[in-house]
Amino acid sequence: FSPDKFETNCEIIPGTGKTVEFALKLPEGLVPIDAKFPSGLYDNYIEASGKKRNKAAVNTAIKEIRRHVISDAKDIKEKYMQVGITIGLGVMYIPSESLMQLIDSIGDIRREVFRDSRVLIMGPNSLAAFLISILMGFKNLTLNERAEEILGEIGKMRKEFEKFGDST
Repeated sequence: FSPDKFETNCEIIPGTGKTVEFALKLPEGLVPIDAKFPSGLYDNYIEASGKKRNKAAVNTAIKEIRRHVISDAKDIKEKYMQVGITIGLGVMYIPSESLMQLIDSIGDIRREVFRDSRVLIMGPNSLAAFLISILMGFKNLTLNERAEEILGEIGKMRKEFEKFGDST
């Protein structure tokens, strides 16, 4: 992305002092992207599901992860999403694919979070795909703007040829 298409450590709602890691600048508004997830909860799950497999501890770890993801989505919504500034959609970045698999195994949490908080939960692969699709959209807009400029120039050139033909 060119520097005019994103901001780092962006204070989306002025005067709050609350900054989101990244904000994409789309024509319709900003898209806040915030990394969330304390590794301690995932470590607890890994430890509980390890060799000794403590089923009660696994269930507790999963409940804590679920609670934390829902809480983080609400946090993103409240801190970084503002009508007229953002597009009404935020992104919660989860730093590992194995963690994303675990989150996906916890029922329908992605749908619930999106429905209630308008936050997409993305891991490294899905965030990369999301960013590539937005980048392609920017390139398409640039190409369309350039095409309009070229058509304008061709129209001017056509008029000059008509004048030349008339005078000849």
